[in-house]
Amino acid sequence: MAPPFFMVTGMNYEEAIEYIHSFQRTKRPLSATKKLLEKLGSPEKKLRYVHVAGTNGKGSTSAMIESVLRAAGYCTGLFTSPFVTRFNERIRVDGADIGDNDLAELVTELKPIVEAESEPLSEFEFVTVLGLTYFARRGCNIAVIECGLGGRNDCTNVIPAPEVCVFTAIGLDHTKLLGSTVSEIAREKSGIIKPGTAAVSFGNSEEAERVLRARCVEVGARYIRTNMSSLEILGTGMKSCLFSYSGIENIRLPLAGAYQPYNAANAVTALRVLADIGWFVSDESIRDGLERMSWKGRFELLSEKPDVILDGAHNPQACKATVDSLIEKENDKKIVFVIAVMADKDVNGIVSELLRASDTFVCVPLNYPRAMPKVELCKLIKKCGGNAITADSISAGVSIARQLAGKDGVVCCLGTLYFQNDVRASTEGLEMRELFSMDKRDYDGIQNWFVRPSVRAIITRDGKILMVRSKTLGFCKFPGGGIEAGESHIEALAREVGEESGYLIAKESVRPFGMVHRVQKGDMGDIFLQDNFYYTCEIADQCERRLDDYEREEGFEPEWLTIDEAIKINAEYRGRYADMILRERRVLEIIKSEL
Repeated sequence: MAPPFFMVTGMNYEEAIEYIHSFQRTKRPLSATKKLLEKLGSPEKKLRYVHVAGTNGKGSTSAMIESVLRAAGYCTGLFTSPFVTRFNERIRVDGADIGDNDLAELVTELKPIVEAESEPLSEFEFVTVLGLTYFARRGCNIAVIECGLGGRNDCTNVIPAPEVCVFTAIGLDHTKLLGSTVSEIAREKSGIIKPGTAAVSFGNSEEAERVLRARCVEVGARYIRTNMSSLEILGTGMKSCLFSYSGIENIRLPLAGAYQPYNAANAVTALRVLADIGWFVSDESIRDGLERMSWKGRFELLSEKPDVILDGAHNPQACKATVDSLIEKENDKKIVFVIAVMADKDVNGIVSELLRASDTFVCVPLNYPRAMPKVELCKLIKKCGGNAITADSISAGVSIARQLAGKDGVVCCLGTLYFQNDVRASTEGLEMRELFSMDKRDYDGIQNWFVRPSVRAIITRDGKILMVRSKTLGFCKFPGGGIEAGESHIEALAREVGEESGYLIAKESVRPFGMVHRVQKGDMGDIFLQDNFYYTCEIADQCERRLDDYEREEGFEPEWLTIDEAIKINAEYRGRYADMILRERRVLEIIKSEL
């Protein structure tokens, strides 16, 4: 039997992630990283590479190239940053994230080696070493590596000469580190071009292209500029685009941004170069790989009514592309931006681009050292001529924006890559059918908002339904409650049902039933927004009940009631929770007609 890839045990997954994030933002010279890799047996020398640099589009282009190479039958590695939902996404082999156990065991193995270094590593340096080691041990035929920052001094530039270097759109970003002009930034990025390789360029400004061509001449590399004039865009929708390029007709790319066909053309050009030097990449594998590829957070439609779009645009150039896509696809709809930005970005430039599409912004907080405070961002937007309000959380911001946009509008969440996970979590369940709405408010002029989405369990057995009944208050409700920070809907459902009823649910049995939108005005002029998500599920086992103070004081107990019994109990209630009980009664009536 073959041994496992990693023999060292020690850290668990959570400890490994905590250790990775414990590294500082210090930066060592590339020579130090190369010496560290030598101690590990120089895993980077056991691989062949595609190296991708640029200001915008690096991640999408990298994912396209990897998907095609995988479709061509190669074992592929993909190294990208940052992650969207889980850290593991940054290191992938054959399209699959690095496993929790593999990650924990490899971090355990590397820990004493990196701690013996005379100078502390940066997090990005450690993760780069981690990825290269993993790819080598998994026997990848080729790894697609996305640069982190710049190119010449980026930690990923420790790799040997790649098969091909790929340059995506180049513009002004990270100017304090890379330079204040496009030429200076292009010069930094061109540092990944090594002797004997080929360099494929998106076709940037002549200012940038001159720098790339000169670098190729300097080191003896081949220069290829993508021929965008032969790109034919046949159609774009909210979930895909259709285009033809380089003799391959009617490619349906499952990405929606109007800029993605251009990234795809650049990727196809790079793949043609690989084919020219001996890699077996056919037209069939190009089509198959592009049509099957997946890349989150790039003009991604998360939910509808209103359309909630998540986009990673975080500089003026990227925001221009996003706004162009919005104008093309959603121009006749009311657009509301949910925004957070890093303070070291060209925030004025970002806002100026976004104002072409809408003047309505919701500024959300971001727990990140470089993030601009939401109040400061709000003031800047108003100074630029926009209308902006702040929200207490990202989830609240998305909910507020949905209300402002209306069912026929658009919510576009952008400005940073770092809030994607929170935005995604805040839209979970929003594509469920709306059973009904209890919206009573006019939102104009309201400044204070409170948002708490909740989940409710519909559990039936022997013709009866599980309810939680208050003997003190005289009503019954579905077991469930609020979703806590970081929880998925199913996790919240399992926790709340367990605490309120003493039953464990079978998570694999959970199915969406529908959502109820509820809005109330609070005592202090605030607005209470709540999306209640109802799921059908089955009982798995029993557990310990853990009621909160309110539920304990009001004598809540689980009861199996017929639907008619539950409706009758709630129809007789006239107390302070009348709106909530009306909601539960209406859901019961829908259940009676459907189950």
